[in-house]
Amino acid sequence: MPVCNIVDHRSNSYNTKVMIVFEDSCHDNCVIGSSQFPHHDKDVDYLGFKETSIEEGLKFGSKIQNDITMYIYDLGTDNYSDYQSIIPNNNINIYTKLNI
Repeated sequence: MPVCNIVDHRSNSYNTKVMIVFEDSCHDNCVIGSSQFPHHDKDVDYLGFKETSIEEGLKFGSKIQNDITMYIYDLGTDNYSDYQSIIPNNNINIYTKLNI
């Protein structure tokens, strides 16, 4: 069950060309009311991909063995401050394309 949660931050939910950020679902275990996920030896810190689609994101996410959360953002958002709410110290590697 790799993609366990999807958080959609798009302003237009009908546009499927997006930027996607993955993180281990266990990172949110401390949130009150959240589902609880096990920690893994090799956590997925943060992986970000721009110029992709939701379909490609789900395909890529299904290959990750950990339980992950997929965050969806509007394509073309170059201001990484949008991600600071989920990424401490803006610690993210942004890739142009998914390698599926």
